[in-house]
Amino acid sequence: MGYNADGFVIRMKCYADAEAVKQWLTTEVVVDTLLAPLAADGYLGRATHVSHDFAPPEPIHSMAELRRRAAAWRYGIVSLFAGDPADPEFEIFLGLEPVGPRFAVAVAGADPRFRDDVARWVRTWSHGLAAARVRFATGRFEPARATYPRPTPPRTSLDWPPGSLDQYLGRAWHRADAECAAVLEALEQAPLPQGASRIIDRDVVHIAFATDLQDAAAVAAARSAHERWITPLVQAPPERGWNEHGDGAVGALSSPRLRVVEGMTFYNDETQVGHQALVVFPDGSIEEDRWAAAEAIARAGALPDGTPVKSVRLIFPRRADALAMHARALAAGFEMTTYGDGPQLWQVYPPPP
Repeated sequence: MGYNADGFVIRMKCYADAEAVKQWLTTEVVVDTLLAPLAADGYLGRATHVSHDFAPPEPIHSMAELRRRAAAWRYGIVSLFAGDPADPEFEIFLGLEPVGPRFAVAVAGADPRFRDDVARWVRTWSHGLAAARVRFATGRFEPARATYPRPTPPRTSLDWPPGSLDQYLGRAWHRADAECAAVLEALEQAPLPQGASRIIDRDVVHIAFATDLQDAAAVAAARSAHERWITPLVQAPPERGWNEHGDGAVGALSSPRLRVVEGMTFYNDETQVGHQALVVFPDGSIEEDRWAAAEAIARAGALPDGTPVKSVRLIFPRRADALAMHARALAAGFEMTTYGDGPQLWQVYPPPP
């Protein structure tokens, strides 16, 4: 069983200064800066095979041999690993790119010592790379593949991804750009949620969310807390298919798949879903006869002509109406309440009580 099943990974992004692009890669940077901390803590010695630029893996017979190989690496992709190549027990991934290195270290299992070692490595990497005119930008420590409950709406930022247990930020890299500098200031000063800590050590900002790595539920909760904390600070937009209210896109108001049928506003032959549009009047009342007709179809699971209906969705003109009728609609057997905004239908997700 490899690290993708139950392991953890540190992922790092670094960028060369303009004058160091295509110039930064030297034997010293690879061997003495990137690999030396791993060698000192016994991790490098775990690697049994190496692959350069996706060539077939070759065995590593000694650390001296590995150092000779590393001295010859140029810009490209390197993987040092042990175990099944498709899901190694241990891997060091090096993306040696002209604009700067991106790299990762992944280990199977949930050894808290790995997390502690990573915190020390990040500081060492940041300091060593700076001497080569390469700036540490961002890093994150997290489970390699495990998912976690996403807040609604889920939000994503390419530069500051959510869902980390440890967030690392390079101060010099962030300060070189006005937008990134504003994010850095926010992340350095924003109040932290319970169970989180922040350490600023020279160029590295380290924000950690405490958890037991061997408790999957606790890890997932910590990652959810990180997303809730960081996404507003970095102004991360909702992921595709979600809006700022936390409502999900469920189709277009105008679609060739929708047709008008007896007893329903629209019917989708492909999904066998019916849609009933309703008006909510100023006094909060609705068209009860249309509601009753739609409810009868939902209970019967068929249109009046016998066409099968898997579910019925209600369409309201405003989000406030869809929210107000949501609980009643679900109790009556409707699948969801929706509203139109532009060309899109949105399913409301009321906040928890």
